Amino acid sequence: MTSPNRENLIEILRSFNPWWDLKKVPDYFLEKFKRNAFYRINDFLKESNLRRTIILSGLRRVGKTTILYQLIDKLLNDGVDPEKIIYISFDHPTLKDTDLGDLLNNYHDSVYSAKDVYYIFDEIQYARDWDRWLKVIYDQQPQTQIIATGSASPVLSKGHSESGVGRWISVQVPTLSFYEYCKLLEIDEPDVSDNLTISSFFKMSPYEIIKVRDQLRKLQKYFNEYLKVGGFPEMAAESNEFLAKQMIREDVINKVINSDLPQLYEIRNIRDLERVFRYICDVSSNIISFETISKEFTNASRSVVEKYIKYLESANLIKLSWPIDLEGKKILKAQPKVYLTDNSIGLAINMKKNENLTIEELGQIVETTIFNHLSSINFYNPLSLGYFRNTKTQKEIDIVIENNLKDYTLIEVKYRDQIRLPKSDAIHKYSDKVSYSIVITKNNEDFKIIEKENSKILFIPAHAFLYILGQAELKGYNGLF
Repeated sequence: MTSPNRENLIEILRSFNPWWDLKKVPDYFLEKFKRNAFYRINDFLKESNLRRTIILSGLRRVGKTTILYQLIDKLLNDGVDPEKIIYISFDHPTLKDTDLGDLLNNYHDSVYSAKDVYYIFDEIQYARDWDRWLKVIYDQQPQTQIIATGSASPVLSKGHSESGVGRWISVQVPTLSFYEYCKLLEIDEPDVSDNLTISSFFKMSPYEIIKVRDQLRKLQKYFNEYLKVGGFPEMAAESNEFLAKQMIREDVINKVINSDLPQLYEIRNIRDLERVFRYICDVSSNIISFETISKEFTNASRSVVEKYIKYLESANLIKLSWPIDLEGKKILKAQPKVYLTDNSIGLAINMKKNENLTIEELGQIVETTIFNHLSSINFYNPLSLGYFRNTKTQKEIDIVIENNLKDYTLIEVKYRDQIRLPKSDAIHKYSDKVSYSIVITKNNEDFKIIEKENSKILFIPAHAFLYILGQAELKGYNGLF
């Protein structure tokens, strides 16, 4: 391939940066709706004493590029010279083999000579020697701010461990939360307090809970749609369900499974990697056995299966939840629960429609959604999540949040029309030993507090639980306490 000449490079850079001439970001690049990640990154940019390269990591199609354009728009509105902001997408075929240093030298020679600039790099993992260049820029250009995105999280993690320690802040951009989904569709907001958290309900009277319940009731139908389309922004308003699932399979799943992971980890048997992933799509929210997967679903050894699952986790396709023993005993031969990072991935793989899901499958989807929301909130102090299972009785608590000082919050998902919570359930047994016990339900009418002798258990519908979490996160706290 012939390397592009200087004139070609400047032409490409100008096409990427129309604000150099227009003095604004074109409207078609922008979305009115802003993700929570936008506000977190903007907070970092305000901290002039805390200089770090900001790396946005997440699956394809989660909206990272849109966040970059919104940040550029914010900088321009704050009075930053348009020529001081350079955006480069390394997904461009011409630039994949172009030296990053040559690109930036051309920019400084032809557009803006000083180094008090904002470098905005999209899909940085495609740039040659990108990690080395980020280190050089950070060390030699103290007035330069760098914001970058990457879809191949494993590549970014490897680069960070080798060159970025102490220089990078990694910001995960998950798929849309239910609250963000409602904001994107411009749904009329319920009239509930901005300061409302989940723990607030433990202090409310039944009448106060009913008032909140009635305000949040209208969200139920939107939650049903959210479960069907998932959290990819482009898919949220897509009316063609078949097309949406096809896009997820091709643009999100296939590129990671068939390209990113095999190239990074030199995986030869891609078929076994696919088998492991397809199995996980069927069992999201369940405890898995590496040994079982190895013997019954692949030709790979147990150790190779374990590696594949770590690769899928690092690529943002899945999340793992490890057991927490509420009785303080050491857990031997621990097996993780596994969750897809978005339910639409599993639905796209299996081509299933919500109306054809069983009660058990719908419960798995809701538990997956709850876990993903909890694992994504509170960027500055992430929650420590796991699950509990008594090896003798096999009684289980779906999600355990480990708070400070070995205190816990227990969450059980009972997403069905008729709720049964017998006293033999584990959450009953341990509710008087922890701070908060929560049962996630399906129907709005199940919104209530059950009082026990030494504790309370909150019953709250999934749409209310998730909406309150998202609203609180936007205000800068975790939404639980």
